Amino acid sequence: MAGGVMARRLRVQGGVELLCAVLLPVVFLRVTGVTAGFVAAWVAVDAMLVVGACYWFARAVKASRGLPRTPNLGAFAVARIGLVVVLIVTLGVVVVDIAAGGDAVRWVAVVVWLFAVAEYVNYFHLQLSYQNAAELRRLLRRGRLVPAHLGRELARSVR
Repeated sequence: MAGGVMARRLRVQGGVELLCAVLLPVVFLRVTGVTAGFVAAWVAVDAMLVVGACYWFARAVKASRGLPRTPNLGAFAVARIGLVVVLIVTLGVVVVDIAAGGDAVRWVAVVVWLFAVAEYVNYFHLQLSYQNAAELRRLLRRGRLVPAHLGRELARSVR
């Protein structure tokens, strides 16, 4: 795929992540109501989506400029650690919120928080999201999940 086409695709992917970071919590919080745990769970999801968007934008820069490596990998290494802290803190808020009320909305916050965990895994460990038919075919042919793009790049940059 030519650098310009790839860069455009990566910018769109980053834009979609940012759009989801804004729209999903607005819709869910409007429909379900606001609790501390639900807000905390969305903070965790949004943190993952914003870091993900930044990564796709950085990859777009790499593709458009023909760079040998993605810019700012050190920042993503720091984000990987910071996001674990975000997950721990927000889980604490979700648990305390459930203990305080226990209604269905508070339990939905657990599902939202687990989505944040899935996004973390998707960016730093195993690719869980497949964007097109070619990626799905590769997944089915291999019969196993592949390491995440960002995780692979961070592992290479440490060597």
